[in-house]
Amino acid sequence: MAKALPWPLMAAAFMALSAAASVSAPAAVPSAATDDAPAANRSRGCYARFFSFGDSLIDTGNFIHYSTAPGPVARWPYGETFFHRPTGRWSDGRLIVDFIVERLGFPNWPPYLAGKTKEDLRYGANFAVASATALNQLLFKKKHLDVSSITPYSACRSAGSRRCSPSWDPRNTDDAYDMYNSYAKSVGFSIRKSTTRYRADKTLYQKHIVCSNQGQRGQHSSHETLNENATTRAWCHARVQFSISREGIWTVQKVVLDHNHYLVSPNKVHKLRSHRHIIEADKQLIAQIREAGIQPAQVYEFFKQWYGGAENVPFSRMDCNNLIGRERKKYLPANDVQTLLEYLKNKQLEDPTFFYAIQVDEDDGRISNFFWADGQAIMDYACFGDAVSFDTTFQTNKFEMPFAPIIGTNHHKQTIIFGAALLYNETIESFVWLFNTFLTAMSGKHPSTIFTDQCAAMSAAIKIVFPNTRHRLCLWHIYQNAAKHLSHVINEHPEFLAEFKKCVYEERSVYCFNELCHELLIKYNLEENLWLNNLYGLRTHWAAVFRDSFTADMTSTQRSEGMNNVFKKRFRRKLCLSELIEECEKCATDLRENELDADYKSRYTNPIIHIPHLAMLKTAAKSYTRKLYSDFEKEFGEQFSFTCQLLQSEGTVRTYKVMPTRFQDEAIVVFNLEEMTITCSCRKYECIGILCRHTLRVFNINDVFILPTQYILNRWTKYAKREFYCEKAQMNTNETSKTQAARISRKATSIALKCSVSKEILDDLERAIDKKATQLHAQAI
Repeated sequence: MAKALPWPLMAAAFMALSAAASVSAPAAVPSAATDDAPAANRSRGCYARFFSFGDSLIDTGNFIHYSTAPGPVARWPYGETFFHRPTGRWSDGRLIVDFIVERLGFPNWPPYLAGKTKEDLRYGANFAVASATALNQLLFKKKHLDVSSITPYSACRSAGSRRCSPSWDPRNTDDAYDMYNSYAKSVGFSIRKSTTRYRADKTLYQKHIVCSNQGQRGQHSSHETLNENATTRAWCHARVQFSISREGIWTVQKVVLDHNHYLVSPNKVHKLRSHRHIIEADKQLIAQIREAGIQPAQVYEFFKQWYGGAENVPFSRMDCNNLIGRERKKYLPANDVQTLLEYLKNKQLEDPTFFYAIQVDEDDGRISNFFWADGQAIMDYACFGDAVSFDTTFQTNKFEMPFAPIIGTNHHKQTIIFGAALLYNETIESFVWLFNTFLTAMSGKHPSTIFTDQCAAMSAAIKIVFPNTRHRLCLWHIYQNAAKHLSHVINEHPEFLAEFKKCVYEERSVYCFNELCHELLIKYNLEENLWLNNLYGLRTHWAAVFRDSFTADMTSTQRSEGMNNVFKKRFRRKLCLSELIEECEKCATDLRENELDADYKSRYTNPIIHIPHLAMLKTAAKSYTRKLYSDFEKEFGEQFSFTCQLLQSEGTVRTYKVMPTRFQDEAIVVFNLEEMTITCSCRKYECIGILCRHTLRVFNINDVFILPTQYILNRWTKYAKREFYCEKAQMNTNETSKTQAARISRKATSIALKCSVSKEILDDLERAIDKKATQLHAQAI
């Protein structure tokens, strides 16, 4: 038997008749319910289906399935068959309905509640139940008559349930719609709400629910449509007509069963409009999937897997995409600024340390520049704000305003976001406003180094606001521009980029750097190239040999390139302001989750020390994060491929030349044995914060086997944040309703999976859930 069956409609319709049995005329055209019926079994008459309603006089066994304690009817010898087995009827032998069915040429069919397949309803059904009332029990209750001990009226089970439940009792239009829609699904058509009539006092007294093919498509009032969609309207008259009393009792006045169009086959019925629904649980899941960054095209693919195939998904791909589109309407342009202000207000309620500033255009009062940073970002800057990167090349909003994140690196060398801005334009005035606002949010702390792209206005603003900050150019942008301006050279000489990078990272001396650059220009005939000449003029801002400030190892191009990839993946084109802030917050949240993972790994697991008994490596492993220890151990191992030559010794100060054995790359190291201070010409410690291979080699030949504590930079240690703020002692135990609902949903899914080993257990679980849902629905009403 199909999940949705026609008995509720038929029961309500025919109970108003005095006859105990009735028949249904055939459809005007072949239908899914009649076109396969064997003609030989039909009588000369013209009836396609037979439906029976009533009580014990024509009950062919429904009562035994309805009642949990059916009494003598379920036991021999009451209602016994020829073989002395209980029939489940209230009499021996055949009933009048048996003779009617035989006369009409139909095969004998079982009682409705004993049905198992759709075929059991092909020629109708017997809905009679012993001791049943002829009317809705609600009518008796309103007359103060107790009928609780009497079986509800015929056809008393809800559609789709295997078990008999209280009588169908529509209380409103939605109940009536759901009942008729269940019948429509089993037969193969779609429905819609139609005529509604009210009394003079505005109370409802009549409601029609019709086949969706009813009527015809109307003409557009203002213009003609050039490419109209296919129409399904065919003047079908199938419908159910309800009458509603002043007491709110719904009664079926009229039912038209016949359709003048082909009905949909069972494997396509899920495509009909009235049988596609996105329930609230699915809406919440879609919202969460979208919040996780999954693209709309992939959301429906998830539900196909979740429901076990497209035919089981209770909505179409178009329905899913339309829902996603409707959710975005809250970011309409007219409401964008208001939505933004409401979002910022709510953020400050959640996080009192949340900072934002808006610069308004004095002429038209519109937002020109906007900066924001949450409390976590402000605390991160206090700890790791020694080097920052500022990039305005990523435009990702519908206003085409440059999106400018200010990023840095934490003690795991992971990217963190200190704040972000939207700028009206890239002028000196806009950058000055932004940098001053940034300083206000960060309590006036200036970074040691700031990395930017090659922009004259930005450079001028940095000189005004950050006069003591070293301005460096981002190498990733330099390589991007090189690919653009020198494409003809790169296409002809693929090895050019490798030689160009060699010049960038040359750090032996200024003389060596200049020599390499000169050789490169001559080799590829680029002496007159304007872009390269301008870049060379800015060499102190990008060449490794000129680095003279702390950079936290942000000279690499990977950080900027990586963040641009993150933003491109996370942000959609034409984002509104509020959407952009939300997506940026999700990016920051993901980065902080990465930091928590790295914190756990560094604090609660131990690295494998390749030379276990060396005290210097033990100290480094105990102090540094896992990432920094890996870098330190690499430097420590590289020292053994270097030779060390003493150049000068004055008292306790010794000067060494440290060189690799394979190629020319010398460094000068000055070591004060008494004060335990050491410096190297490569300036790795001053720029990055860990000792280089040259200094470690000098320590080794001077029998210094313990890492001096003054060279363990706190910002690279496992507990780098401890001096700035305390971590939360415990999580908030008061979970939100959303979190509780997610937890319960997970628990319910686990139970369902455990029950999947048995169909019977799953049926019991479903009935229990349905029972609880019915109770909640009744309470809501």
